[in-house]
Amino acid sequence: MTVPVYLFTGFLESGKTTLIKDTLSSPDFTENEKSLLICCEEGMEEYSKEELKKWKTDIVYVDSFEDITYEWFIQLNKQYKPDRILIEFNGTWDTKPFMDTEMPIGWITVQIVSCVDASTFEMYAQNMKQMIFNQLVYSDLIIFNRCSDATNKRFIRNNVKAINKNAQIIYESLDGSVTDQLAPEELPFDLNADVIEVLDDDYGLFYMDALDNPDKYKNKTVQIKGIAISAGFGWYTYAPTVIAGAGAQYGVASAVSFMHNVIRELSGIVLIPVLAKKTGYLEVTGIPGVAAMDVCMPIVERSCRTDTVVYSFATGLLMCIATSVLVPLAMGV
Repeated sequence: MTVPVYLFTGFLESGKTTLIKDTLSSPDFTENEKSLLICCEEGMEEYSKEELKKWKTDIVYVDSFEDITYEWFIQLNKQYKPDRILIEFNGTWDTKPFMDTEMPIGWITVQIVSCVDASTFEMYAQNMKQMIFNQLVYSDLIIFNRCSDATNKRFIRNNVKAINKNAQIIYESLDGSVTDQLAPEELPFDLNADVIEVLDDDYGLFYMDALDNPDKYKNKTVQIKGIAISAGFGWYTYAPTVIAGAGAQYGVASAVSFMHNVIRELSGIVLIPVLAKKTGYLEVTGIPGVAAMDVCMPIVERSCRTDTVVYSFATGLLMCIATSVLVPLAMGV
């Protein structure tokens, strides 16, 4: 049986206990199943026996990280037979050793949620960066609570994305309202620039903002590096290298470019024999891109007419030249 494990991280008094209470009290979450709550620290907010009984939740307190071992997990599994595990992690502990700790068969960490007090985040980020890193580096969802008009959301986002690019960030205001969007003045790109440059990490924000507020981008010029990915034309040893060389922030784009171009070449190997007689001999030479002049040329020769090889070589050569020009041009290198 699969037992989902939910890990809640964050400093003391960051709102972890309140979030866990809200989670356990939700009928959509509990579904009349047994939960085991492992509490690694105690703050001002406490769990009452009445609440835990109502939520069919057993609670276990642990004072030292050394107590969290595979054998201990096995013992808990036998004693409580939980349908799910919730762990309120200690804000002073490093999450990496916990992630490296072996769990019983069937226990799967399905989500890591972090709570952060937005009013103190800037102070921690400037003076205790390593502790912030330890708490947020593995998080799937990071909730910044106690946000006000004075909260610097751009500062928050830039610092979080520097250590955890994949985390979803939620901003919770003092009145309880929640949003994952930034105000126009907080967006990580300049809407007033002649050319709005959108980096890879900011594309999701741009996409959602443009979808919700299309008029803001009317008659604007937007520069997105995605063109460099499609301009690889199957040259997976060249295009990703150029993209990565443009800066560390393009690491994801480089990886996507590599996979995109490998898949294009593989598509040529698989599809040319199938489509040659259905779509035309000349048309299929464009499928593999640059590989039409080397790897896929023997496949073209076997699947098409002999004279098609000349067109295949020419197609691959032209795409090779195009890649050599377009990818550096798109990346500005």
